[in-house]
Amino acid sequence: MNIISKVSTGKASLFTTYWFIFFPIAFMIKLADKAGTGGEQLLLILLIPFLWSLYGVWRCAFNVRHSIWGYITRGLVIVNVLIFFAVFFASMINEIRKPQPAKAEDVWQHHPSVTLS
Repeated sequence: MNIISKVSTGKASLFTTYWFIFFPIAFMIKLADKAGTGGEQLLLILLIPFLWSLYGVWRCAFNVRHSIWGYITRGLVIVNVLIFFAVFFASMINEIRKPQPAKAEDVWQHHPSVTLS
């Protein structure tokens, strides 16, 4: 059984799932976010692996010696998902609220003295 199927079925250890699956993907997302221009495409590409890694951490949360870590892990997954969707919807709202560039015809109608070159 490979690591992808172990994580998907919840049979991998929490340590493996977090440090070798979730953390590298989250780190790449952080780097893509800091990249700025061009990073948006990478963020979209990493969206599915990120959500799958959160799912895997959720499924493997109780594969630990002390069950308290499972509850802590699941609480952190919930917080991560809430933050993810809050940031996503906030960025959507910001994009919607951005002023749209004026069309050349509109500028010319309001200011006939402006010549279009």
